[in-house]
Amino acid sequence: RWAVAHLDLAADKQSPVGRRLNRPDSVLYFLWGMFWLLMLAVALQDYYRNGGARLWQPVLWEGTSLAMATIWVVLQRRVDRKYAVYLDRPLLWIGHHVKWLPLVVLTFIPTVYAVRHGIYALLGQTYTHESWSYVLVYESMKLVLFYGLWLGLIFGFDAFAQSEEQRERLVALQESVPP
Repeated sequence: RWAVAHLDLAADKQSPVGRRLNRPDSVLYFLWGMFWLLMLAVALQDYYRNGGARLWQPVLWEGTSLAMATIWVVLQRRVDRKYAVYLDRPLLWIGHHVKWLPLVVLTFIPTVYAVRHGIYALLGQTYTHESWSYVLVYESMKLVLFYGLWLGLIFGFDAFAQSEEQRERLVALQESVPP
C-alpha cells in the first residue's frame, strides 16, 4: 500500500545548452561586477592621491586583472556544475576546486603581466614592477587568498541554492502524494 518515490536531489533538469543564469549565478556575477568597480575606484583614488597623472595606468592594471580573473570565474562556474554533487561533502567539493589553483596561478600572472608589458611597449613606455621573484610570490599569495574567499562565497551560494531546490522538490513531492 505504501508508495515509494525516488527523488533525485542532485539531478539537473535543464540541459546545459539552453540553460539560463540561475538566481545564485546572477547574484554572484552582480557581486563580481560590484567588487571590480570598488577595486577600480580604490586603485584610481590611491593612484591619484600618490601623485599619479596618467589615470589610464590604474585602469590598465585593474583591467588586466579583471579580464583574466573573469575568464577564470566563468570557467569555474561552468566546471562547478559537475561538482555540485559534492556540496554535501565540503572538503571533497573544495578539493575538486583547489586542484585548479596551480593552473590559475600559472596562467594568471604571466598573462596579466604580458598584457601590461605589451600595452606599455605599444605606448612607447616601460612597465616597471618589482623583481620577478617578488611578483611571483606576492601575486601567488594574493591569488591563493582571493581564490579561498571566492570558493567560500560560491560554496555558500551553491549550498543554499541546492538546499532551496531540494526543499522545493520535497514540497512538490508531498503535494503530489494523495492524503
